Amino acid sequence: MNASPGAKAASVPLSDPKADRAALTFLLLPQDDEQTDSPPAGPKTAPPRGEVRIEQAELLTREILRLLSEVTLGNKLTQPGDIAILVKNGNEARIVQQSLSHHGLPSVYLSNRNSLFESAEAVDVLRILDAIWHAHDMRLVQSALSSPLIGLPTTKVHELLQNDDAADWDALLTQLSEWRTIWQRQGVLSMLLGLLQHQYMPPETGAERSLTNYQHLAEVLQDAAKGYPQPGHHLNWLRRQVLDPGQAQEQVQRLESDARLIQIVTQHGSKGLEYPVVFVPFASEYRDPTRFGNTLVDVVRYYDEKEGKQQQILGPGPQLLERVKREADAESMRLLYVAITRSSHRCYLGVAETLQSELSSLGKVLARDQFTSWKAAIQALVNEGEGHTACISSVDNRDLTLPIEPAVSLACQQFERALDDPWRLYSFSALTRQVAHTRIRQRESEINEVTAPDPVVSPEQSELLRYTLRPGAQSGNLLHDMLEELDFSEPDWLETAPVIAQRYGIEAHEQPALFEWLEDVLDTPLQDAFQGESFSMSSLPLHDTLREAEFYFPLNAVKRHALSKALAEHRASVLEQPLPVNLEESALAGMMHGFIDLIFKRGDRYYVADYKSTYLGVGEHHYQPDNLALNNMQHNYDLQYLIYSVALHRFLAKRIPDYDPEQHFGGVYYFYLRGMSTQHSEHSGVFYHQLPVSMVLAVEKALTGSQTLVRAGSNTGSAM
Repeated sequence: MNASPGAKAASVPLSDPKADRAALTFLLLPQDDEQTDSPPAGPKTAPPRGEVRIEQAELLTREILRLLSEVTLGNKLTQPGDIAILVKNGNEARIVQQSLSHHGLPSVYLSNRNSLFESAEAVDVLRILDAIWHAHDMRLVQSALSSPLIGLPTTKVHELLQNDDAADWDALLTQLSEWRTIWQRQGVLSMLLGLLQHQYMPPETGAERSLTNYQHLAEVLQDAAKGYPQPGHHLNWLRRQVLDPGQAQEQVQRLESDARLIQIVTQHGSKGLEYPVVFVPFASEYRDPTRFGNTLVDVVRYYDEKEGKQQQILGPGPQLLERVKREADAESMRLLYVAITRSSHRCYLGVAETLQSELSSLGKVLARDQFTSWKAAIQALVNEGEGHTACISSVDNRDLTLPIEPAVSLACQQFERALDDPWRLYSFSALTRQVAHTRIRQRESEINEVTAPDPVVSPEQSELLRYTLRPGAQSGNLLHDMLEELDFSEPDWLETAPVIAQRYGIEAHEQPALFEWLEDVLDTPLQDAFQGESFSMSSLPLHDTLREAEFYFPLNAVKRHALSKALAEHRASVLEQPLPVNLEESALAGMMHGFIDLIFKRGDRYYVADYKSTYLGVGEHHYQPDNLALNNMQHNYDLQYLIYSVALHRFLAKRIPDYDPEQHFGGVYYFYLRGMSTQHSEHSGVFYHQLPVSMVLAVEKALTGSQTLVRAGSNTGSAM
């Protein structure tokens, strides 16, 4: 290699205080005294390739430390971004990157083609999501405690595993439940980014790589959620990707940084690029393309000139094997040329005595087989190099602290003007509790069940699950999920239902009682005020139902007084002695938001329905319509179904041509599941109200400042 004074790089000269380096410098790994100047290493004397690579990477790292601390390019010290390390594959890159990281040198592998789903972070995300979705399974929860995403110190993890402190475990399970709610309502991206922001504890090494993978996984999972809206199905999709990355959707790991770091690139990927300083760490290695270890390969690929394409042959003969060797040697020689010519100022070639290293491209260039050692072969070239070639075998150890640019002192301006921005996202529960919509949301129908008393079960009914199932959000979520996913007309008690039940900790021997109860609920007679005949949920085909319907509508010029008046009038129409309305006065602006458990169609009419797992007592007499109406008022569920009715009314006005609420709106059903049975008296467990259209319009006007009118022949609503 010659150093040309007329080259473009000469305008930014490299200045090195060490005189024993040159434009082409060999990094020769030193040998033991008894092996120095000995014949080429044979099978019995060759050291393990893995150990040799680690030693070569250490020698390379020491030289890079020296370059960064005392070698200048122009008038500046050499920077990490001025250095490129050219490797043949990802395994070589990993060895070099580990050595650099051990010495605190930042690097980035630009040719990384590893699958995102093969990363440790993908396994960790799967473990975390599994624990969040199946928090009733303590084995899964315990396995997730050490996750960096949860961020618990080692001492805390040990304490949780060793000491069964109910308070600590309750706090953890509550946190898992909150994350589960965020996942369901806001998506997996929101949940994972929240964990990264508030919980994540980065590893001591590779933190940037780890954080990049977590962020990438969050985005990929959010995109996959389009095809798997149910978190349980979404989780199963991720499990398939992690268990079989080879069959997974192609997701290559992103670069952890675009800063000016030491760049690690494959020799093939470096074509056309140029770097001030280049290292080729394992330039003398040789790999026989016809062997895997000591065994001949069964399948080879070669280029067929006649066919003009690659061919793959099973069981190749000697001539074909020799041809494959020649093609591989030629390609290796081309890559060596590419690697050496990528440097504008200096190129380092790593050399070591390894098995068959004399057959490598570098070995052939230097005629290694004609010398007793690599040292002798390199020295012969140095003697002919006129000072442009050098060889070193050791580099002094040194500590290096990379210079850090001084931090700029920043100060934020003081904001002194008062803001009056009442715009919020409200739900029914937020409206009744006088707070804005929180980021972590429970099912609205279960909020007041958390503090419900344990049921007192009479002896004759002690085996009925409808009364023994513990009140609370867990039971409410179980029943809601069952009814959300089952086809009422053809419930799948063999596959779908057991999966949901197991998710909530219902053992196999307990499941038949649960399924019998729910089937009894589906068969319970319901009265139709319009058609004058009874029906049941089991008579509703799947295509006539809409589950967990999410809605938004604007809150404009909300009049709480008008809302309270409408609610009071409605209560008076339901019970002779209704409970008083107690809604605090305050300004509201923003959007009303919620989820309706069920919307179903019967005939031409559409109905709002909601499931309640509320425990009111043992026996059907506790679940008669008047008791249910009273419970609705106590918890403002009547305001809830009025809001839901407004949402359905506005939706139908947009979707049905010639919509007429008098003809299309059917009213509300509130199903108190513990009281519903074909064996109970009529109306037990079922609250139904036809709801006059005038009441729906009054509530709509109180909330939105307008009423949705429908003109004949129009399929859209207009506001007045």
